[in-house]
Amino acid sequence: MEKEPCTREKTISSILSFYRLLTQLPYIPSDELMLPPPTGWPISTETTEEKGTGIKATELRNRGKTETVIDVLRHLPYLDQELYREHWTLADNTLHINYARGQLYADYLERDTAILPLPGHIIWLTEGFERAGVYLLLNTETWEIIEYTLLGESIEIDYDAYEALPVDQKWTAYSAMPANEYFELWWWRHATLQFVLVRDESAFRGTGEWWCKDPRYLYEESFVQGEEADQEEDEGEDEDYVPEDEGDADSDMDTEDSDDDESDDEEMEDIQSELQALSLDQPLPPTAPADHSDEGATNSKCKKSFLYKLAQTLVPDPNNSNNPRANFTDPWTTAQRTQMRQLVSILVSHGWPVPEYEYRVSGRYITTDPKSWELDLTAFKREECLEALRQWSIDRKERERAERQAAAAAEETQQTRKVRSIARKLQAWFLVPTEKGEEIDESVIPYAVLALVELDEIEPVPEEVIRQTKIHKILEGIVDCPPMKEREDYREICDKAGQFLKNWEDIIG
Repeated sequence: MEKEPCTREKTISSILSFYRLLTQLPYIPSDELMLPPPTGWPISTETTEEKGTGIKATELRNRGKTETVIDVLRHLPYLDQELYREHWTLADNTLHINYARGQLYADYLERDTAILPLPGHIIWLTEGFERAGVYLLLNTETWEIIEYTLLGESIEIDYDAYEALPVDQKWTAYSAMPANEYFELWWWRHATLQFVLVRDESAFRGTGEWWCKDPRYLYEESFVQGEEADQEEDEGEDEDYVPEDEGDADSDMDTEDSDDDESDDEEMEDIQSELQALSLDQPLPPTAPADHSDEGATNSKCKKSFLYKLAQTLVPDPNNSNNPRANFTDPWTTAQRTQMRQLVSILVSHGWPVPEYEYRVSGRYITTDPKSWELDLTAFKREECLEALRQWSIDRKERERAERQAAAAAEETQQTRKVRSIARKLQAWFLVPTEKGEEIDESVIPYAVLALVELDEIEPVPEEVIRQTKIHKILEGIVDCPPMKEREDYREICDKAGQFLKNWEDIIG
Protein backbone atom coordinates (compact mmCIF):
# COMPACT_ATOMS: atom_id res chain seq x y z
CA MET A 1 0.00 0.00 0.00
CA GLU A 2 1.38 3.40 -0.97
CA LYS A 3 2.40 5.59 1.94
CA GLU A 4 0.41 8.70 2.62
CA PRO A 5 2.47 11.84 1.99
CA CYS A 6 3.77 13.82 4.91
CA THR A 7 1.91 17.03 5.69
CA ARG A 8 2.46 20.15 7.74
CA GLU A 9 0.26 18.74 10.52
CA LYS A 10 2.11 15.40 10.58
CA THR A 11 5.45 17.20 10.68
CA ILE A 12 4.49 19.36 13.65
CA SER A 13 2.88 16.42 15.45
CA SER A 14 5.93 14.16 15.00
CA ILE A 15 8.31 16.86 16.26
CA LEU A 16 6.07 17.41 19.28
CA SER A 17 6.01 13.67 20.02
CA PHE A 18 9.79 13.51 19.91
CA TYR A 19 10.18 16.54 22.17
CA ARG A 20 7.68 15.05 24.63
CA LEU A 21 9.78 11.89 24.77
CA LEU A 22 12.92 13.92 25.54
CA THR A 23 11.13 15.48 28.49
CA GLN A 24 10.13 12.03 29.75
CA LEU A 25 13.68 10.75 29.57
CA PRO A 26 16.01 11.71 32.43
CA TYR A 27 17.37 14.57 30.39
CA ILE A 28 15.21 17.62 29.60
CA PRO A 29 12.79 18.80 32.36
CA SER A 30 9.14 18.56 31.36
CA ASP A 31 8.55 22.26 32.00
CA GLU A 32 11.07 23.09 29.26
CA LEU A 33 8.63 21.97 26.54
CA MET A 34 7.15 25.06 24.88
CA LEU A 35 3.80 24.67 23.10
CA PRO A 36 2.70 27.39 20.67
CA PRO A 37 -0.44 29.40 21.44
CA PRO A 38 -3.39 28.91 19.05
CA THR A 39 -2.40 32.01 17.11
CA GLY A 40 1.26 30.99 16.95
CA TRP A 41 4.38 32.42 18.54
CA PRO A 42 4.58 36.21 18.39
CA ILE A 43 6.71 38.04 15.85
CA SER A 44 9.71 39.87 17.27
CA THR A 45 9.56 43.61 16.62
CA GLU A 46 12.46 45.88 15.79
CA THR A 47 11.82 48.02 18.90
CA THR A 48 11.84 45.14 21.36
CA GLU A 49 14.84 45.31 23.71
CA GLU A 50 14.16 42.18 25.73
CA LYS A 51 16.02 39.11 24.49
CA GLY A 52 14.09 36.17 23.12
CA THR A 53 10.62 37.63 22.54
CA GLY A 54 9.47 35.84 19.41
CA ILE A 55 10.22 34.79 15.85
CA LYS A 56 12.70 37.11 14.13
CA ALA A 57 10.64 37.35 10.97
CA THR A 58 12.40 40.41 9.57
CA GLU A 59 15.82 38.78 9.73
CA LEU A 60 14.43 35.55 8.28
CA ARG A 61 12.94 37.50 5.37
CA ASN A 62 16.27 39.24 4.86
CA ARG A 63 17.82 35.78 4.59
CA GLY A 64 15.34 34.90 1.87
CA LYS A 65 12.94 32.71 3.89
CA THR A 66 9.33 32.49 2.71
CA GLU A 67 6.22 33.46 4.63
CA THR A 68 5.35 29.73 4.77
CA VAL A 69 8.60 29.07 6.63
CA ILE A 70 7.93 31.87 9.09
CA ASP A 71 4.38 30.64 9.67
CA VAL A 72 5.60 27.07 10.29
CA LEU A 73 8.20 28.29 12.79
CA ARG A 74 5.44 30.18 14.61
CA HIS A 75 3.51 26.94 15.12
CA LEU A 76 6.32 24.53 16.01
CA PRO A 77 6.94 23.35 19.58
CA TYR A 78 10.33 24.19 21.09
CA LEU A 79 12.51 23.29 24.05
CA ASP A 80 12.98 26.32 26.25
CA GLN A 81 16.38 27.96 26.26
CA GLU A 82 17.33 31.48 27.13
CA LEU A 83 19.00 33.33 24.31
CA TYR A 84 22.78 32.81 24.26
CA ARG A 85 22.57 29.84 26.63
CA GLU A 86 23.90 26.49 25.47
CA HIS A 87 21.61 24.75 23.00
CA TRP A 88 19.91 21.50 23.92
CA THR A 89 21.73 18.54 22.41
CA LEU A 90 19.13 16.43 20.58
CA ALA A 91 21.29 13.75 19.00
CA ASP A 92 24.73 13.12 17.55
CA ASN A 93 26.35 16.59 17.24
CA THR A 94 22.87 18.07 16.79
CA LEU A 95 21.78 21.26 18.58
CA HIS A 96 18.22 22.54 18.96
CA ILE A 97 17.32 26.01 17.63
CA ASN A 98 14.59 27.81 19.58
CA TYR A 99 13.15 30.28 17.10
CA ALA A 100 10.41 31.23 19.60
CA ARG A 101 13.14 32.69 21.84
CA GLY A 102 14.59 34.72 19.01
CA GLN A 103 17.36 32.28 18.13
CA LEU A 104 18.52 31.90 14.54
CA TYR A 105 20.74 29.49 12.68
CA ALA A 106 24.34 30.64 12.38
CA ASP A 107 24.78 33.32 9.75
CA TYR A 108 27.92 31.62 8.41
CA LEU A 109 25.61 28.95 6.95
CA GLU A 110 24.35 31.64 4.57
CA ARG A 111 27.90 31.80 3.19
CA ASP A 112 28.51 28.04 2.97
CA THR A 113 28.93 27.49 -0.76
CA ALA A 114 28.76 23.71 -0.30
CA ILE A 115 24.98 23.90 -0.04
CA LEU A 116 24.02 27.44 -0.97
CA PRO A 117 22.04 29.00 -2.39
CA LEU A 118 19.42 27.23 -0.29
CA PRO A 119 15.82 27.80 -1.45
CA GLY A 120 13.70 30.06 0.70
CA HIS A 121 11.22 27.29 1.51
CA ILE A 122 13.89 25.29 3.42
CA ILE A 123 14.71 26.16 7.03
CA TRP A 124 17.30 24.88 9.52
CA LEU A 125 15.65 23.10 12.46
CA THR A 126 18.93 22.17 14.17
CA GLU A 127 22.57 23.17 14.04
CA GLY A 128 25.60 20.95 14.27
CA PHE A 129 28.72 21.56 16.24
CA GLU A 130 32.29 20.57 15.56
CA ARG A 131 33.24 19.65 12.01
CA ALA A 132 31.14 16.47 12.07
CA GLY A 133 28.00 18.26 13.20
CA VAL A 134 24.56 17.22 11.96
CA TYR A 135 22.21 19.88 10.61
CA LEU A 136 18.55 19.06 9.99
CA LEU A 137 16.64 21.13 7.46
CA LEU A 138 12.90 21.15 6.88
CA ASN A 139 11.61 21.42 3.32
CA THR A 140 8.24 23.16 3.67
CA GLU A 141 7.15 22.16 0.16
CA THR A 142 7.74 18.40 0.43
CA TRP A 143 7.75 18.20 4.26
CA GLU A 144 10.98 16.24 4.22
CA ILE A 145 13.90 16.39 6.61
CA ILE A 146 17.20 16.97 4.83
CA GLU A 147 20.34 15.95 6.66
CA TYR A 148 23.30 18.21 6.02
CA THR A 149 26.87 17.90 7.33
CA LEU A 150 29.76 20.29 6.78
CA LEU A 151 32.04 17.45 5.73
CA GLY A 152 29.51 15.96 3.31
CA GLU A 153 29.00 12.60 5.05
CA SER A 154 25.32 12.61 4.12
CA ILE A 155 25.79 13.14 0.37
CA GLU A 156 23.97 10.27 -1.31
CA ILE A 157 25.54 10.37 -4.74
CA ASP A 158 29.04 9.95 -6.14
CA TYR A 159 31.15 12.92 -5.12
CA ASP A 160 32.14 13.67 -8.73
CA ALA A 161 28.45 13.76 -9.63
CA TYR A 162 27.84 16.04 -6.66
CA GLU A 163 30.58 18.42 -7.80
CA ALA A 164 29.03 18.48 -11.28
CA LEU A 165 25.63 19.62 -9.98
CA PRO A 166 24.67 23.27 -10.47
CA VAL A 167 25.27 25.23 -7.28
CA ASP A 168 21.57 25.86 -6.75
CA GLN A 169 20.84 22.10 -6.86
CA LYS A 170 23.56 20.73 -4.57
CA TRP A 171 21.21 20.63 -1.61
CA THR A 172 19.22 17.93 -3.44
CA ALA A 173 22.12 15.46 -3.05
CA TYR A 174 21.84 15.16 0.73
CA SER A 175 19.89 12.51 2.65
CA ALA A 176 16.16 13.24 2.77
CA MET A 177 13.19 11.53 4.39
CA PRO A 178 9.55 12.47 5.14
CA ALA A 179 9.63 14.44 8.39
CA ASN A 180 7.08 12.28 10.20
CA GLU A 181 9.00 9.09 9.35
CA TYR A 182 12.31 10.68 10.32
CA PHE A 183 11.16 11.73 13.77
CA GLU A 184 9.25 8.46 14.13
CA LEU A 185 12.53 6.55 13.73
CA TRP A 186 14.28 9.02 16.00
CA TRP A 187 11.55 8.60 18.62
CA TRP A 188 11.82 4.81 18.58
CA ARG A 189 15.59 4.77 18.74
CA HIS A 190 15.46 6.80 21.95
CA ALA A 191 12.44 5.00 23.37
CA THR A 192 14.12 1.61 22.90
CA LEU A 193 17.42 2.92 24.31
CA GLN A 194 19.36 2.45 21.12
CA PHE A 195 20.14 6.17 21.48
CA VAL A 196 20.75 7.57 24.96
CA LEU A 197 21.24 11.22 25.90
CA VAL A 198 23.10 12.04 29.13
CA ARG A 199 22.99 15.56 30.55
CA ASP A 200 26.41 17.17 30.61
CA GLU A 201 26.77 20.89 31.22
CA SER A 202 30.45 20.74 30.32
CA ALA A 203 29.77 19.46 26.80
CA PHE A 204 31.10 21.76 24.11
CA ARG A 205 28.30 24.16 23.14
CA GLY A 206 25.58 21.58 23.79
CA THR A 207 23.95 20.39 27.00
CA GLY A 208 24.52 16.65 26.80
CA GLU A 209 26.39 13.70 25.40
CA TRP A 210 24.80 11.36 22.86
CA TRP A 211 25.41 7.62 23.05
CA CYS A 212 24.59 5.06 20.39
CA LYS A 213 24.14 1.31 20.76
CA ASP A 214 26.74 0.82 18.08
CA PRO A 215 28.98 3.77 17.23
CA ARG A 216 29.03 2.88 13.52
CA TYR A 217 25.99 0.82 12.60
CA LEU A 218 22.79 0.07 14.45
CA TYR A 219 22.66 -3.67 14.09
CA GLU A 220 19.38 -4.92 15.50
CA GLU A 221 19.92 -7.43 18.27
CA SER A 222 17.77 -8.58 21.13
CA PHE A 223 18.49 -7.09 24.53
CA VAL A 224 17.48 -10.50 25.90
CA GLN A 225 19.56 -13.33 24.52
CA GLY A 226 19.46 -17.08 23.97
CA GLU A 227 17.05 -19.30 25.90
CA GLU A 228 16.09 -16.44 28.18
CA ALA A 229 14.78 -14.57 25.17
CA ASP A 230 12.49 -17.49 24.30
CA GLN A 231 11.32 -17.71 27.89
CA GLU A 232 10.63 -13.99 28.06
CA GLU A 233 8.71 -14.23 24.78
CA ASP A 234 6.50 -16.99 26.15
CA GLU A 235 5.82 -15.19 29.42
CA GLY A 236 5.32 -11.82 27.78
CA GLU A 237 7.08 -10.14 30.70
CA ASP A 238 10.16 -7.94 30.89
CA GLU A 239 9.72 -6.15 34.20
CA ASP A 240 12.73 -7.85 35.78
CA TYR A 241 14.90 -7.50 32.71
CA VAL A 242 18.53 -6.58 33.30
CA PRO A 243 20.82 -6.28 30.24
CA GLU A 244 23.48 -8.96 30.11
CA ASP A 245 27.02 -8.71 28.83
CA GLU A 246 27.38 -9.70 25.22
CA GLY A 247 28.24 -13.32 24.78
CA ASP A 248 29.67 -15.02 21.74
CA ALA A 249 28.86 -13.86 18.24
CA ASP A 250 26.02 -16.29 17.67
CA SER A 251 24.19 -15.26 20.84
CA ASP A 252 23.94 -11.70 19.56
CA MET A 253 21.60 -12.77 16.82
CA ASP A 254 17.85 -12.97 17.31
CA THR A 255 16.96 -16.62 18.01
CA GLU A 256 13.71 -17.15 16.17
CA ASP A 257 12.15 -20.54 15.52
CA SER A 258 12.59 -22.05 12.07
CA ASP A 259 8.85 -21.66 11.47
CA ASP A 260 9.41 -17.91 11.31
CA ASP A 261 12.09 -18.07 8.59
CA GLU A 262 9.69 -17.36 5.76
CA SER A 263 8.18 -14.32 7.48
CA ASP A 264 11.67 -13.09 8.37
CA ASP A 265 12.71 -13.30 4.71
CA GLU A 266 9.68 -11.29 3.69
CA GLU A 267 10.45 -8.74 6.36
CA MET A 268 14.06 -8.41 5.23
CA GLU A 269 12.82 -7.75 1.69
CA ASP A 270 10.54 -5.01 3.00
CA ILE A 271 13.39 -3.45 4.95
CA GLN A 272 15.70 -3.56 1.96
CA SER A 273 13.03 -1.89 -0.17
CA GLU A 274 12.72 0.82 2.42
CA LEU A 275 16.49 1.34 2.62
CA GLN A 276 16.74 1.45 -1.16
CA ALA A 277 14.06 4.13 -1.22
CA LEU A 278 16.30 6.28 0.97
CA SER A 279 19.08 6.40 -1.59
CA LEU A 280 19.20 8.90 -4.43
CA ASP A 281 21.89 6.93 -6.24
CA GLN A 282 22.72 3.23 -6.18
CA PRO A 283 20.63 0.72 -4.22
CA LEU A 284 22.06 -0.57 -0.98
CA PRO A 285 23.53 -4.08 -1.04
CA PRO A 286 21.19 -6.79 0.29
CA THR A 287 23.61 -7.75 3.04
CA ALA A 288 25.58 -6.06 5.77
CA PRO A 289 28.98 -5.04 4.44
CA ALA A 290 31.82 -7.28 5.53
CA ASP A 291 34.54 -4.65 5.37
CA HIS A 292 34.04 -1.05 6.45
CA SER A 293 37.63 0.04 6.03
CA ASP A 294 36.80 2.04 2.90
CA GLU A 295 33.65 3.73 4.20
CA GLY A 296 34.86 7.13 3.12
CA ALA A 297 35.22 5.95 -0.48
CA THR A 298 31.69 4.56 -0.72
CA ASN A 299 29.90 6.29 -3.58
CA SER A 300 26.28 5.42 -2.81
CA LYS A 301 24.98 6.27 0.64
CA CYS A 302 27.70 7.43 2.98
CA LYS A 303 27.95 5.15 5.99
CA LYS A 304 28.42 8.04 8.41
CA SER A 305 25.07 9.62 7.64
CA PHE A 306 22.84 9.95 10.69
CA LEU A 307 19.82 9.08 8.56
CA TYR A 308 21.66 5.97 7.41
CA LYS A 309 22.26 5.02 11.04
CA LEU A 310 18.59 5.55 11.85
CA ALA A 311 17.49 3.15 9.14
CA GLN A 312 20.01 0.36 9.62
CA THR A 313 19.08 -3.19 10.56
CA LEU A 314 21.06 -6.43 10.83
CA VAL A 315 21.13 -8.32 7.53
CA PRO A 316 23.49 -11.33 7.87
CA ASP A 317 25.45 -12.18 4.73
CA PRO A 318 24.95 -15.90 3.87
CA ASN A 319 27.99 -15.72 1.59
CA ASN A 320 30.25 -14.49 4.34
CA SER A 321 31.22 -16.95 7.05
CA ASN A 322 32.72 -14.19 9.14
CA ASN A 323 30.71 -12.81 12.02
CA PRO A 324 29.03 -9.64 10.70
CA ARG A 325 29.83 -8.02 14.04
CA ALA A 326 33.54 -8.89 13.82
CA ASN A 327 34.30 -5.48 12.36
CA PHE A 328 33.13 -3.76 15.53
CA THR A 329 35.53 -5.20 18.06
CA ASP A 330 38.28 -2.60 17.93
CA PRO A 331 39.17 -1.10 21.35
CA TRP A 332 37.35 2.20 20.84
CA THR A 333 34.11 0.61 19.67
CA THR A 334 34.24 -2.06 22.37
CA ALA A 335 34.64 0.61 25.05
CA GLN A 336 31.73 2.59 23.60
CA ARG A 337 29.48 -0.47 23.64
CA THR A 338 30.48 -1.29 27.20
CA GLN A 339 29.49 2.20 28.33
CA MET A 340 26.27 1.97 26.34
CA ARG A 341 25.34 -1.25 28.19
CA GLN A 342 26.01 0.51 31.49
CA LEU A 343 23.65 3.34 30.51
CA VAL A 344 20.92 0.93 29.46
CA SER A 345 21.31 -0.93 32.75
CA ILE A 346 20.84 2.31 34.71
CA LEU A 347 17.66 3.29 32.88
CA VAL A 348 16.13 -0.18 33.01
CA SER A 349 16.97 -0.62 36.70
CA HIS A 350 14.96 2.54 37.42
CA GLY A 351 11.92 1.29 35.56
CA TRP A 352 12.32 2.43 31.97
CA PRO A 353 10.16 0.07 29.85
CA VAL A 354 12.44 -1.76 27.44
CA PRO A 355 10.57 -3.82 24.85
CA GLU A 356 11.14 -7.57 24.85
CA TYR A 357 12.79 -7.32 21.46
CA GLU A 358 14.22 -4.17 19.93
CA TYR A 359 13.84 -5.98 16.64
CA ARG A 360 10.06 -5.77 16.89
CA VAL A 361 9.81 -2.12 17.84
CA SER A 362 12.58 -0.57 15.79
CA GLY A 363 10.27 1.59 13.73
CA ARG A 364 9.13 -1.19 11.37
CA TYR A 365 5.89 -2.27 13.06
CA ILE A 366 4.50 0.93 14.49
CA THR A 367 1.74 3.14 13.24
CA THR A 368 2.72 6.45 11.69
CA ASP A 369 0.22 8.22 13.93
CA PRO A 370 2.29 9.94 16.64
CA LYS A 371 -0.75 9.99 18.95
CA SER A 372 -0.27 6.26 19.48
CA TRP A 373 3.33 6.67 20.64
CA GLU A 374 2.87 5.97 24.30
CA LEU A 375 5.11 4.52 26.99
CA ASP A 376 4.01 3.16 30.33
CA LEU A 377 6.23 5.21 32.62
CA THR A 378 4.27 4.68 35.82
CA ALA A 379 7.15 2.66 37.31
CA PHE A 380 9.92 4.89 36.00
CA LYS A 381 11.79 6.80 38.72
CA ARG A 382 12.96 9.73 36.64
CA GLU A 383 14.72 11.85 39.25
CA GLU A 384 16.53 8.88 40.79
CA CYS A 385 17.62 7.77 37.32
CA LEU A 386 18.79 11.29 36.50
CA GLU A 387 20.95 11.33 39.62
CA ALA A 388 22.35 7.88 38.78
CA LEU A 389 23.24 9.06 35.28
CA ARG A 390 24.94 12.15 36.71
CA GLN A 391 27.02 9.95 38.99
CA TRP A 392 27.83 7.61 36.09
CA SER A 393 29.04 10.56 34.07
CA ILE A 394 31.17 11.82 36.97
CA ASP A 395 32.66 8.37 37.55
CA ARG A 396 33.37 7.91 33.85
CA LYS A 397 35.18 11.24 33.63
CA GLU A 398 37.15 10.39 36.77
CA ARG A 399 38.22 7.11 35.17
CA GLU A 400 39.13 8.83 31.94
CA ARG A 401 41.10 11.45 33.84
CA ALA A 402 42.97 8.74 35.72
CA GLU A 403 43.65 6.92 32.45
CA ARG A 404 44.97 10.11 30.87
CA GLN A 405 47.20 10.75 33.86
CA ALA A 406 48.51 7.19 33.75
CA ALA A 407 49.16 7.48 30.02
CA ALA A 408 50.93 10.81 30.53
CA ALA A 409 53.07 9.30 33.30
CA ALA A 410 53.98 6.35 31.09
CA GLU A 411 54.85 8.69 28.23
CA GLU A 412 57.00 10.82 30.51
CA THR A 413 58.82 7.71 31.74
CA GLN A 414 59.47 6.69 28.16
CA GLN A 415 60.67 10.21 27.32
CA THR A 416 62.96 10.24 30.34
CA ARG A 417 64.48 6.93 29.26
CA LYS A 418 65.13 8.18 25.72
CA VAL A 419 66.53 11.56 26.78
CA ARG A 420 68.79 9.95 29.39
CA SER A 421 70.13 7.57 26.73
CA ILE A 422 70.85 10.49 24.37
CA ALA A 423 72.54 12.44 27.16
CA ARG A 424 74.81 9.52 28.03
CA LYS A 425 75.84 9.08 24.40
CA LEU A 426 76.61 12.75 23.84
CA GLN A 427 78.60 12.92 27.06
CA ALA A 428 80.61 9.82 26.19
CA TRP A 429 81.27 11.01 22.64
CA PHE A 430 82.25 14.63 23.33
CA LEU A 431 82.64 15.67 26.96
CA VAL A 432 84.51 12.66 28.37
CA PRO A 433 87.30 12.76 25.73
CA THR A 434 87.64 16.53 26.16
CA GLU A 435 87.94 16.23 29.94
CA LYS A 436 90.68 13.60 29.48
CA GLY A 437 92.54 15.72 26.95
CA GLU A 438 91.84 13.21 24.20
CA GLU A 439 90.72 13.93 20.65
CA ILE A 440 87.07 13.41 19.73
CA ASP A 441 86.47 10.42 17.48
CA GLU A 442 85.26 11.85 14.17
CA SER A 443 83.30 8.65 13.38
CA VAL A 444 80.69 9.54 16.05
CA ILE A 445 79.63 12.75 14.28
CA PRO A 446 76.83 11.20 12.16
CA TYR A 447 75.59 9.26 15.19
CA ALA A 448 75.54 12.45 17.23
CA VAL A 449 73.50 14.17 14.53
CA LEU A 450 71.00 11.30 14.58
CA ALA A 451 70.81 11.49 18.38
CA LEU A 452 69.93 15.19 18.20
CA VAL A 453 67.33 14.45 15.52
CA GLU A 454 65.81 11.87 17.89
CA LEU A 455 65.80 14.48 20.65
CA ASP A 456 64.07 16.93 18.31
CA GLU A 457 61.31 14.36 17.71
CA ILE A 458 60.63 14.28 21.45
CA GLU A 459 60.19 18.07 21.66
CA PRO A 460 58.71 19.67 23.62
CA VAL A 461 60.68 17.89 26.34
CA PRO A 462 58.91 18.30 29.71
CA GLU A 463 60.72 20.40 32.30
CA GLU A 464 60.87 17.51 34.75
CA VAL A 465 62.55 15.29 32.15
CA ILE A 466 65.12 17.97 31.33
CA ARG A 467 66.03 18.42 35.00
CA GLN A 468 66.08 14.70 35.77
CA THR A 469 68.37 13.81 32.86
CA LYS A 470 70.43 17.05 33.01
CA ILE A 471 70.42 17.01 29.22
CA HIS A 472 70.79 20.80 29.24
CA LYS A 473 74.10 20.52 31.09
CA ILE A 474 75.39 18.09 28.45
CA LEU A 475 74.35 20.42 25.62
CA GLU A 476 75.86 23.43 27.37
CA GLY A 477 79.12 21.49 27.70
CA ILE A 478 79.09 20.70 23.98
CA VAL A 479 78.42 24.31 22.97
CA ASP A 480 81.18 25.62 25.30
CA CYS A 481 83.71 22.91 24.41
CA PRO A 482 86.74 24.57 22.68
CA PRO A 483 87.40 21.67 20.27
CA MET A 484 83.74 21.77 19.19
CA LYS A 485 83.98 25.52 18.50
CA GLU A 486 87.21 25.22 16.54
CA ARG A 487 86.16 22.48 14.13
CA GLU A 488 83.96 23.43 11.17
CA ASP A 489 82.62 19.89 10.81
CA TYR A 490 81.23 20.08 14.38
CA ARG A 491 79.28 23.28 13.68
CA GLU A 492 75.99 21.48 12.88
CA ILE A 493 76.08 19.71 16.24
CA CYS A 494 76.86 22.92 18.13
CA ASP A 495 74.13 24.88 16.32
CA LYS A 496 71.54 22.20 17.03
CA ALA A 497 72.56 21.99 20.69
CA GLY A 498 72.35 25.78 20.93
CA GLN A 499 68.83 25.73 19.46
CA PHE A 500 67.65 23.31 22.16
CA LEU A 501 69.14 25.53 24.87
CA LYS A 502 67.36 28.55 23.39
CA ASN A 503 64.05 26.69 23.41
CA TRP A 504 64.58 25.77 27.07
CA GLU A 505 65.61 29.23 28.29
CA ASP A 506 62.55 29.58 30.51
CA ILE A 507 63.25 26.20 32.10
CA ILE A 508 66.99 26.35 32.68
CA GLY A 509 66.92 30.07 33.47
